Amino acid sequence: AAWFVDSVIYAPSAQAEIDLLGKTDLRTTAVVSGQNPAKSASRPMPLGIYASARIELTEYRPNYLKYEYTLPEEAVAVFSEIFYDQGWKAYVDGEESPYFRADYVLRAMTLPAGTHTVLDGRRRRDARGVARDPAGSRRGAGLLF
Repeated sequence: AAWFVDSVIYAPSAQAEIDLLGKTDLRTTAVVSGQNPAKSASRPMPLGIYASARIELTEYRPNYLKYEYTLPEEAVAVFSEIFYDQGWKAYVDGEESPYFRADYVLRAMTLPAGTHTVLDGRRRRDARGVARDPAGSRRGAGLLF
């Protein structure tokens, strides 16, 4: 599952981030550690556009998640997947995109407006030992995390 948030709260430390989790409506607000770059969550979703925004998990396999989404404006999405930055790559329409930790353990991304595909996958090695990204070599394929 994934959802868009209308605000982002920055916590100055990991402990502050944990403390904020119990005081914050995580359905509408993401809690982000001050250790994460501010540009990662540059702009929360503007209020009042939930009616036209949607995000849906359309394919799930081990080490591969595919989401389709539509947004009228750039927004922050939180994914109910554990944040892990070692070997995971995120792609929007085949272009690698940054992701960050939110709500202490989950993944989040700032997503561009429009209708797009987000793919998430762990980098794998083929039979020759060559590293392959989840998006593969095809442009337009969208992979996240």
